[in-house]
Amino acid sequence: MNQLPLLPLLSTSIYQLIGIGQRISEPCHSLSSHAQAALDWIERAARSNDGGISKGFDLLRGCWAPSYPETTGYTIPTLLNAAQAYQTKKWIDLAFSLADYELKNTTD
Repeated sequence: MNQLPLLPLLSTSIYQLIGIGQRISEPCHSLSSHAQAALDWIERAARSNDGGISKGFDLLRGCWAPSYPETTGYTIPTLLNAAQAYQTKKWIDLAFSLADYELKNTTD
């Protein structure tokens, strides 16, 4: 008996869980659209928890892992660069929000 390959079924489920509309097989033609998708993922990760960037997404449970200060800190310069590149205040606001999280959650 032929069995359906698990990977295409799993990848569809993963995308549904994390709220991304495109599947891997659907082409994405521009660098800008890839960058925007990455920024949207960062924003989704930041809004999923307590104000920091989640350290990952649990595919088996279908939920975001807790925020992690190191991941959050690494993301701030990326958002500031994106704000400059795209001339949008949205990424500056998110970067400052993440900086607030860092100040509240990082110990000496």
